[in-house]
Amino acid sequence: MLKIFDQHKNPLGYIVKYTDLCIESELSTGDKTLSFTYRAKKGLDIRNEYYVETKEDRYVVKEVGASSDDFPTFVCQLDLEDLEAEMLETFSAIDVTLTDAANLALAGTGWTVDTDITKKRSVATMKVTPLSALGKVRDAWMCEMRFDTKNKVVYFRERFGEDKGVFFTKSLNLRKLDLTSDSYDYYTRIIPIGADGLRINDVNGGKSYVENYQYSNKIRTLIWEDTNYEDAETLKEDAEKKLDDMSKPVKSYSADIVDLAAQRPEYSIMSFDLGDTILLLDEQTGIKEKQRIVKLKEYPKEPEKNSCELSNTTLTFEELQDRLEAAAKAVEDITNADGTVNGYYVHGVE
Repeated sequence: MLKIFDQHKNPLGYIVKYTDLCIESELSTGDKTLSFTYRAKKGLDIRNEYYVETKEDRYVVKEVGASSDDFPTFVCQLDLEDLEAEMLETFSAIDVTLTDAANLALAGTGWTVDTDITKKRSVATMKVTPLSALGKVRDAWMCEMRFDTKNKVVYFRERFGEDKGVFFTKSLNLRKLDLTSDSYDYYTRIIPIGADGLRINDVNGGKSYVENYQYSNKIRTLIWEDTNYEDAETLKEDAEKKLDDMSKPVKSYSADIVDLAAQRPEYSIMSFDLGDTILLLDEQTGIKEKQRIVKLKEYPKEPEKNSCELSNTTLTFEELQDRLEAAAKAVEDITNADGTVNGYYVHGVE
């Protein structure tokens, strides 16, 4: 059952006649999309910018599809409007915890932060919404983000999900598997450069680079420059983390699965969620490896239609590069002419 509200969040009732209810979730962004078909040509007048609420989340109607000879369809996005209502003229958090940085971004929005990440990093930018500022925080701390739109909580974790021993195999719960693998953007060595030309030699045995040969012993070098970093140890730590993903071919799978746990209680041990690590077994292709669920498409009323995307990395190379460049530019945008950064503050929130 879906609860419906008008543009002013006044309750209008419930939607009970619907089909094709689908919730799509994406790990890299924390985004969710809700779609459904309303099986009544006459009844509730559902319009753009109305609100639809499920048991877990609140969404905003963004797309209405109408036809003279068919039922209307709707596409909704997570209700993050409070995080997009104002603009922060300046957002700067230098050498602080993620909690402090996120609280600065969330000031005045009514949202709170929940995280277990304690390391310190820096982030700074100008003319952004609180939502965009949270994205900068996620990038700077190299973590993952999720939203609870009903309780107004944003969650940050190093990695969401668990490894509960769940496996996908054709003899049980895997209908079809499509694989894409490439090594176009494969690197085994990173030379990281921080603020004012900071290098890691002093904390890395004299070497200016970190390396990882988990897949092959080829030397492929990437120069990564990020002015957020003023501490060599932190710069080295994050370079090693990035290289752990980049030093292996990117493998992505599209899996048509049978969600046994959603259909039969006795298979509850086979339940899985976005971010979980699963063991993929396919005799036909000889695949036997662990992958993470990075995208999930769920049909609450028709779990037999569920599907997911699996990958050994959360982000594509292009997405990772975009985040690295955005993180570096964020500090440049707020740096004074003499090279100093304008402190630790938020300017622009009433």
